[in-house]
Amino acid sequence: MPEEATMPGEATRETAGDGAAEAVTGDGAAGEAVTGDGPAARPAAGATRRRLAEMVAEASDGEITAEEALAAEVPLTALGFTSLAQMRLIDAVESEFGIEFDLSSAGISALNDLDALERHLAGTR
Repeated sequence: MPEEATMPGEATRETAGDGAAEAVTGDGAAGEAVTGDGPAARPAAGATRRRLAEMVAEASDGEITAEEALAAEVPLTALGFTSLAQMRLIDAVESEFGIEFDLSSAGISALNDLDALERHLAGTR
């Protein structure tokens, strides 16, 4: 089997019998996995949710930690996620994921819950 080129800090392993490779990248902090082949490869679902939680923490200037966002059983606004933080999150999501965020009521309500935000993001790609 030919060896695939990897970037520093990147490991590649073959997945079950289909010849597709899965690359695991990063410094281990987020453990983000990328599945698939070539430029169309996307982060695995758990990695996307984790990244969104980190973006919530950044947008809120640390008022809400990534761990709090991941564990939240109430709307993020109940944890102190302000309208300014929501606007920062929209900008960050648009920049990082290359999408234009829907500012309709459905799009805005997705900002209150990581699962809803992840579903909203998946629907725009």
